[in-house]
Amino acid sequence: MKNYTTINEINCKYLSEPQKAAVYADNAFNQQLRTIAEKIRPKVNVCPIILIAGPSGSGKTTTAKMLESIFDNTEMETHTIALDNYFRTIPKEDYVHVKSGKIDLEAPERLDAELLSEHMKKLAACEPVELPVYDFTTTTRRNSGVILTRKPNEPVIFEGIHALNPDVIRIPQNQRCGIYVSVQTHVSFGKITLHPKYLRLLRRMIRDRQHRGRSIIQTLAMMREVERGKEQFIKPFRANADYEIDTFFSYEPGVYSKLLLNELEETISSPELTSEHKDDLRLLCSVLSDSEPVSTSVIAQNALIREFLGNA
Repeated sequence: MKNYTTINEINCKYLSEPQKAAVYADNAFNQQLRTIAEKIRPKVNVCPIILIAGPSGSGKTTTAKMLESIFDNTEMETHTIALDNYFRTIPKEDYVHVKSGKIDLEAPERLDAELLSEHMKKLAACEPVELPVYDFTTTTRRNSGVILTRKPNEPVIFEGIHALNPDVIRIPQNQRCGIYVSVQTHVSFGKITLHPKYLRLLRRMIRDRQHRGRSIIQTLAMMREVERGKEQFIKPFRANADYEIDTFFSYEPGVYSKLLLNELEETISSPELTSEHKDDLRLLCSVLSDSEPVSTSVIAQNALIREFLGNA
């Protein structure tokens, strides 16, 4: 599914009534979630496992939380689990291979599919499991001490980039349903169309700068690897999804214009950048300079995009 819009269409919305346009954008996304929830709800007794997958920067984590909230509000207690907690421990002696790239942190083999499948089967059968927790600073997994026992008619949401990969998810198909989450809207200006991967890149630039201590250059340097992981490990299993969600919000170009444009323009001249990365930045600057700046004050605190913006 491909959706299209133009910078001119977006500018017209946010020049006249920015608050109203932002509310409309958030409501449109929320309606996607409510529609899917209505379709899933009658099946939960026999199909209790909900899988949410999508590439980096798509908004999987917040989508899962918002879907959980929708179910909770109908008195259907829901549990959300990050697949990241099922990563295998990387021994200290092997960490050098992480830095050299010999261990691919995006690969599905990093997940303990056996433990994950065991837990999914037990949860589907309403049997207790002790949830794991993964410490990214030490690259180790341990037991959390948290025991989860699903009751009948309670869904369990698992979210992660490999949630639709059959090599990772091994429970019977009739016990699970899948949701693919990604930015799917293409934004055009003039003769140029901005691929959704660049909107996900802009999201990561803001998130990485605020929460992970990474510079624009560092996030940009990771783009090719992130997209390679998407093409190799995520996109091939998109067809396994029962539902798809477009996480594009019309206010995004304007928000990124206000928050990032000046820094992107300054970064273009950096000697650390490759010519390819400079071309990426020129493209982004062209789009954002044509976008009417939008204040983050019009964005609700519970909006999905806050996963990346925080309180900016």
